Amino acid sequence: MSLEGLVSQMALQLPLSMTPAMGGVMAAGGLWLLTVAARKSGEGDPGRGVGLFMLGSILAIPLATLFAWRFSHVNNGYYSCLAAPLWLLAGAVALGRAGLWTAHRLGPGIRAGGSGLWRRVVVPLGLCGASVLVWHATLSQPIPISQDRTRKSGSEHIAAFDREQGRRPLPIVTNATHLPLYIGLERARRNLPLKGSLLEGPRDIMARLHLVGWDCQPRSQGKDGESLSWSWAQLGDAFYLVTETHGPRAMECLTRLPMDCKNLFPQRPWINVLFCRPRQAL
Repeated sequence: MSLEGLVSQMALQLPLSMTPAMGGVMAAGGLWLLTVAARKSGEGDPGRGVGLFMLGSILAIPLATLFAWRFSHVNNGYYSCLAAPLWLLAGAVALGRAGLWTAHRLGPGIRAGGSGLWRRVVVPLGLCGASVLVWHATLSQPIPISQDRTRKSGSEHIAAFDREQGRRPLPIVTNATHLPLYIGLERARRNLPLKGSLLEGPRDIMARLHLVGWDCQPRSQGKDGESLSWSWAQLGDAFYLVTETHGPRAMECLTRLPMDCKNLFPQRPWINVLFCRPRQAL
């Protein structure tokens, strides 16, 4: 994965990417954390320590994600999502404090010169309306998973592939070692029969699964140390190829294999499903 791709993944984990209204919440939270960090520490002030911890975590998590991308095999930007709850919590605290400040500033004037109707009706309705407005602009909005082609996850691919392979049970070649788990989780989400153990994988998938490495060489697979080897020649006249992709040059070796493949579903940056036939079988 390139640095640009990593940063793009990290940006998608920000609350702002879900709805633009979250930008105000994030800005309020960031301003509150900076204010807390700048004030002097005093005895009996646990708020500053909590604020510093939250601010440090929000900064450290993306930096740790970048470090892991550079020096470790963990190379995905979605780990930065761990900072989002802290940022939202800071935003909630900031908005709450802003509401208290407003109430304290307006309260004396309302009590001194406001009519009974103003105090009993107008002010409570105004506070309720403001709360509903904030809720509607932020929490009530659906998460736009499928707003555009680049932001769609592989979840819809897994569900569609499970339906496809159920209609046409062909051998499955994949470099995604967790594909059986993905299918099992998707079946559980749709309340469908799992047909096996979630951790070990659905039996109907495991019986036809063939693992392949990034170099397109067949990988041994098995349970309890048993080695089950396979070859491309034994796949027959047709098979599925499910690739987990991590960049434009991922599995370039596929272009050199004697087979013709077509995407069954629109291409995605995470996982792709292809229907393939060896050229000698055409």
